[in-house]
Amino acid sequence: MLPALAALALAALCAPALAATDLDERTDAALDGRVEVSNTSGAVLVRGWDRPEVHVTGRLGEGTEELRFERRGDRVVVEVRLPRRGGRDVEPTNLEVSVPRASTVEIDTVDAEITVLALEGRLRAHSVSGDLQVETAGRELELESVSGDVRLEGAGQDARLRLSSVSGDVRAEGVSGEVEAGSVSGDLVLALGTVRRLEVNSTSGRLELRTALEPDARLDLESVSGDVEITVDGATDGRYELRSFAGDVEACFGPEPERQHYGPGSRLDFTQGDGGPLVRIQTMSGEIEVCD
Repeated sequence: MLPALAALALAALCAPALAATDLDERTDAALDGRVEVSNTSGAVLVRGWDRPEVHVTGRLGEGTEELRFERRGDRVVVEVRLPRRGGRDVEPTNLEVSVPRASTVEIDTVDAEITVLALEGRLRAHSVSGDLQVETAGRELELESVSGDVRLEGAGQDARLRLSSVSGDVRAEGVSGEVEAGSVSGDLVLALGTVRRLEVNSTSGRLELRTALEPDARLDLESVSGDVEITVDGATDGRYELRSFAGDVEACFGPEPERQHYGPGSRLDFTQGDGGPLVRIQTMSGEIEVCD
């Protein structure tokens, strides 16, 4: 009896991987409900539409255990599950998920690219090593990748936005409001509308910003070894505090910067017009340029 059980267990461990499967699943969903999508490797495309349902298509990779697809109240879960035991080669899974436009969407992947189109609700998307490409009119956005690029194209909406990548570039345009962005070794390129609050941190990448300032705006930008270039659209009134400890500071308006008497570096503090907005920029070894 025991040898037979052992043989069955060994056969289960050595069983061939599950075949690849085409997906076509759907369920009714609330127009402003919550949709959670997770995938380990491959790609995830989430698209907003006007129907009160969630529709999943794509291809489940060979060796994948199953697709968990279920609705509980206003919450819909789309989860790619891998085998619990190791030893199997698992192919990437590609998911295409259509959701009601106003849904709150959360996406988590490991080695998978994320694309989001035509959403109007809240969005949180996180990938370890994949790129993020997002086109949305959502007003609360959190996009994060460890080793991939993050790219956002807004619809001109006022939003609360958080963007970050460790080793990839971060690019955003068409969004106003409150923005927090950071990158360790990638460039940050932000072409924004009118901002109230902006906080940007960069280690070794270039930081390029174009924006207009609300009357009570506050901008804080810090870089370790990257250059900082800012273009202010419209009125340039404000208080400016610009400091580079080992590089040059240049401004197309305001007084001439003060050069350090001993060692490299320069600083420039001044008030333009009636003041109002506060713009603080600091870098250790990069250059700073502010223009209108």
